[in-house]
Amino acid sequence: MTDVSFYKRGGRDKIIINKLWRRERMSLHLERLGKNICYYRNKKDLTQKQLAEMVGCATEDMSRYENGRRKIPLTTLNSICEVLDVSIEEMFTGITDARLHANDDKEAEDWVYKEFARITSGCSEETVRSILNICAQILDMPKG
Repeated sequence: MTDVSFYKRGGRDKIIINKLWRRERMSLHLERLGKNICYYRNKKDLTQKQLAEMVGCATEDMSRYENGRRKIPLTTLNSICEVLDVSIEEMFTGITDARLHANDDKEAEDWVYKEFARITSGCSEETVRSILNICAQILDMPKG
């Protein structure tokens, strides 16, 4: 965690902290995107090598994309989505239109639980509690 007094000194220290924070946020997004690529690839019963060949990239690159260690060029991401028959929005969020509009409350509840578990896997207990607090605050916001 960042020491607030250190952060308030400003100048170069503040710039370094901001860069580290942005890099950490980016790596979390890349990890989530990579997990989703892996999930949808496995759902289609494809290997990394097969998907890489279909997309036109190296197998090593596909591995790095799935592990969140390399940024994915937009053209490559678009090709991956086309091959896996997934929208870009769904690839980023993991939410399909069918899941979004689930009529059965039990099905929706189960889906929310599974998605929360998937998204927070590897997070510390403190981070999970923070996420739950943010969700509670959002739910308490006035509608409309």
